[in-house]
Amino acid sequence: MSCLQGYIHTSYNALVRVFGAPMRDGDKSSVEWCVDGKDVYIYDYKSFCPQNDTVFEFHVGGNDIRDVRAVITALRAAGEQVR
Repeated sequence: MSCLQGYIHTSYNALVRVFGAPMRDGDKSSVEWCVDGKDVYIYDYKSFCPQNDTVFEFHVGGNDIRDVRAVITALRAAGEQVR
């Protein structure tokens, strides 16, 4: 089971360009991505992100801190800004 591993600061549009459209919305998040079908998730827990190029703090859930690094690496490899 995955749990919060860390945070990334990037935009909704950057996530869509790299990971595609969000897979769903939920009770406590307005958007969520599952990364490459793995147990790694990016989501906006209890704070609804602007769906544009505004930088926002997203949660990254997974099984290990390396999952956060993998998300950051994928965003940077695609030329997106992330911190």
